[in-house]
Amino acid sequence: EAKIGSFPFTTIDPNISMGYFAVPCPSEKIFGKCTSTNKYGFDAQNRRLVPVKIKDVAGLVPGAYKGRGRGNAFLNDLLDADVLVHILDNSGLTDRQGNKVLVRGDIKNEAEERQARSRRSEADDCTPDSRAEDDGVGDPGGDVEWVLLELHRWIFNNVWAKFERVRKKPDRIFGMFTGYHCSPVLVQRALNRSGVSYKDLNAKLPTWTREDLHLLVAHFLRLRFPMLLVLNKADTRGAKYRAERVRRRFPNSVIVETCARAEWTLRKYVRKGVLRPYTRGAKSLPSINEQFQFSKKDARVTSGGKRKKKQEYSEKSIRAALSKLKPLYERIGGTGVHEAITTAVNLANPLLIFPVSNLTTLESLSLKTTNCDNKEIHNRESNTSVTQNVLGDIVVMKAGSTVEDLYHALKKPPYRLIDGDYIRAEYRMITAESESLSTKHVSVVLRKSEILNETKSIVRIMTNRKVNWQSSSKPSPT
Repeated sequence: EAKIGSFPFTTIDPNISMGYFAVPCPSEKIFGKCTSTNKYGFDAQNRRLVPVKIKDVAGLVPGAYKGRGRGNAFLNDLLDADVLVHILDNSGLTDRQGNKVLVRGDIKNEAEERQARSRRSEADDCTPDSRAEDDGVGDPGGDVEWVLLELHRWIFNNVWAKFERVRKKPDRIFGMFTGYHCSPVLVQRALNRSGVSYKDLNAKLPTWTREDLHLLVAHFLRLRFPMLLVLNKADTRGAKYRAERVRRRFPNSVIVETCARAEWTLRKYVRKGVLRPYTRGAKSLPSINEQFQFSKKDARVTSGGKRKKKQEYSEKSIRAALSKLKPLYERIGGTGVHEAITTAVNLANPLLIFPVSNLTTLESLSLKTTNCDNKEIHNRESNTSVTQNVLGDIVVMKAGSTVEDLYHALKKPPYRLIDGDYIRAEYRMITAESESLSTKHVSVVLRKSEILNETKSIVRIMTNRKVNWQSSSKPSPT
């Protein structure tokens, strides 16, 4: 498990794990209700769960672009990310170095009062009510600005140091930026926003100043690293008012409030059987499992004089813990963690493709692979294991991907759903006419170079060879 602690640099090396984001199911438009199966299940809003890789990197400190903290090692950890999730301590109790700051109850003399006031840069922006409720003197909004500045300086300094090469051969500007794991198309989009078309490269780039490059880097950052601001510790006193200030300060940013500790606590109780299963994105607290054998009081097991984690739970303590979470649920409608992950993925504008072997029944390619993986396939209506796999596969691709890109993705891990040479592809058209017809549909042939989009998301690719799991009695998509 990842190391947890309330001190700077708790995380050194990145922690990598899988999370789940939610997407609507296209079968709702076709059949009027979701009839699909999904081995990862559904969230509380009946949306399909899709796995996504999440990397928890070490905290950034001011001056990282100069080598402070983990320096470029930290910044390089971001290169394989499609979206950045900036988690802010909205309790207001830590500074930008990660150290605990003074709060009103801790202030003991005039010098400490001046120190607390100097750390609170947004004091003038507080309403009287928010001052009365705000225990923290940290500045979550200030963290956003300096982190963006660190990322900007990191890229700007790297490019500016080699910009004389660009002046001699302007096409080199693409290589300067594609090193940040992006395509030349994205670099050109940033150039277009900076007022430079491809045909203008030779005329404009040789005369560029630092200010011109700063503008390009700013546009590039927005395109390459869209950022979600997560205001964590939404259960602390004054969190609501600090969140309002951050939203006023960054009106164009996407912001989600969360309480990660509440999510962690609920999942811990579910794993131990204390609570009933907890559905991701639920807006109500899970109920107590009446079959769980509670002790009369909480017990701690000691060994060698050292205290260990609680091994037993009393019903009274569990109800008290749930009671403390009620104000959080009433204010933000849950823990916010599932919403944050889903919102972050949506910022990357992913392309969601549902490959099938039959455009009429919408039977998925992985009908038999799920049994090999020992994973259940769940139907949303009954939440039970089923044998028919309707729209069970989902492939997450980058916007602008073509049919050929999908073909190669399906041949490689982790999917490996098709084999052989490409023959042709078709998609099921989702229109007003076809939505009401469950058995009749409109299928359209796709060119290999055709770009896929939301209306071309249910795709059948035909090849000249069967995959190993396909039985000889079952006809291949060809």
